[in-house]
Amino acid sequence: LERCRLELGVLLAVDLDFSYHAPSSDWKHTRSLLLDHFPHEIDYLHFLLGRKRFRAWKLIDDYNAYSVAGIQSDGVSFSFRGTRMLRSSVYPEIVRLRFARGEVVLDTKNGVASVASHEIGKTRRVKALPTDYDRRFSSLARNFARSIRGREANYLDLEDIRVNTESSIMLAHTGEYRYHPMEK
Repeated sequence: LERCRLELGVLLAVDLDFSYHAPSSDWKHTRSLLLDHFPHEIDYLHFLLGRKRFRAWKLIDDYNAYSVAGIQSDGVSFSFRGTRMLRSSVYPEIVRLRFARGEVVLDTKNGVASVASHEIGKTRRVKALPTDYDRRFSSLARNFARSIRGREANYLDLEDIRVNTESSIMLAHTGEYRYHPMEK
């Protein structure tokens, strides 16, 4: 991220977008996609930039599509959106980082990134590691089970768990959420 800042200037916005397969279980047709997914996206944002105060607003919340927009206290805006409408079990995800003088777009499924400099009008492709979704899920599930059994620390701390859960519930039910980190 620091290398991108040096080349492209200050970070202005983070955009996360995913497309998943249509729900195979009937119960998911009645469940909020925002409740299922927003905790992951806000967790990713905090991992990438650190926890900061933020405000977020629900734009769409259905069982097969959701969209949330927000802004952090440092002025970085964010948008998260996703759908569950694909006919096949693939997991394309796009991460877009908008900087003052360009942007980075990462295709996590295929492991390809592009870096666009708006100042010089050039875009270059960069090889990245594709996400192995099965491995990611099993690693998280193993960590969860081991942390419950007291064998290792959970990768999330109590504040992560609080904001991930509280924010998704509040957004799904009221349409707005304000996060203020708890004092240590």
